[in-house]
Amino acid sequence: SIFLIQHGYDLYTAGAGAIFGSITGGITSLVILFLFVFRTKTNSKGVFQRIKKADIKRIFKILVIQGLLICISGMGLLFIQLIDSFTLYSSLTAHGMAEEAAQILKGIYDRGLPLIQLGTVVGTAFSLSLVPVISSAIAKKNLSFVVEKVQLSLRLSLVVGVGAAFGLIALMKPINMLLYGDSHGTDVLQILSLLVIFTTVAATAGAVLQGMGAVFAPVIAVIAGMAVKLILNLWLIPDFQTIGAAIASSTGFAIVAAINLFCLYKKLAVLLVPKKASGGIFITGIAMVVLLQSYLFCLHHFAWSNSLDTSKQVVETGAGVLIGGLFYLFIIMKQHIFTEEELRLLPMGSVLAKYVLKNKLRR
Repeated sequence: SIFLIQHGYDLYTAGAGAIFGSITGGITSLVILFLFVFRTKTNSKGVFQRIKKADIKRIFKILVIQGLLICISGMGLLFIQLIDSFTLYSSLTAHGMAEEAAQILKGIYDRGLPLIQLGTVVGTAFSLSLVPVISSAIAKKNLSFVVEKVQLSLRLSLVVGVGAAFGLIALMKPINMLLYGDSHGTDVLQILSLLVIFTTVAATAGAVLQGMGAVFAPVIAVIAGMAVKLILNLWLIPDFQTIGAAIASSTGFAIVAAINLFCLYKKLAVLLVPKKASGGIFITGIAMVVLLQSYLFCLHHFAWSNSLDTSKQVVETGAGVLIGGLFYLFIIMKQHIFTEEELRLLPMGSVLAKYVLKNKLRR
């Protein structure tokens, strides 16, 4: 993309280059993985000596079938984009909106999806780090350990998902201004931000179900959620335009998360997230929104005017992320939603575990 833009190509060509780059990037990754497998003659011989022809067929069948199912269950956000591509613009124009106005509204609506994807990636990166541990315990049939780690992964996905979603809701106006130069569609993007909670929880619960061998349940959840999204799009867009599409997206993925959690509950027959923990997480998220809204109000009324240059927008947004993130993390740690031992299992969790240990020593 950078090469094409620097050499004077238009944005559509640069976009095509970006898509081509993703394909070639994937191929490059595959080549590197194969180089690691065959980096020594001993390793490569050992691999093929241990695999018989019958095993190759069985492994290939498992990879194709389960791989396809896992891919489908992980493509919920792409399906949302696909449904919106087919229904949003056409519904707007079919109900009297001019083509150019419909294109502008669709463009503003599409601003939210990269932000949602980023928030989801951050959320699932933490919570999914526990899935290999859970899969290993399942293989050893250590049910009590499985339950403990499933509960931890879901608590973590809820903490990160709520923090990211509520942070986006509170800071969406300055983020919108910084990235796109205006605040159009901020209300729509705030509704879309709720997707981060549902996508993070759905992905975590779905991955655990797959680790337990229930590969069909997450697929059914995605199909059901996308059916709800499609129906709500056709129902809400004529009256509420892009706000209706945003509500449909959030509701659709809430269905996906709910089905995955229900299937997981049926598998384990235990409370997945304690009410006290979930309530504390959402209350902390709301408190963070209030704090950030107060911060923005004070900044614009006492520090500088509403007309900001890019450098001030960067400072405003960056400081907001820092203030909100530190406040949210501090209150979550104060509530002891995670134990010291649980924190040590997470990426960079040893730093937070030391904080919890210090609090215990003070008491």
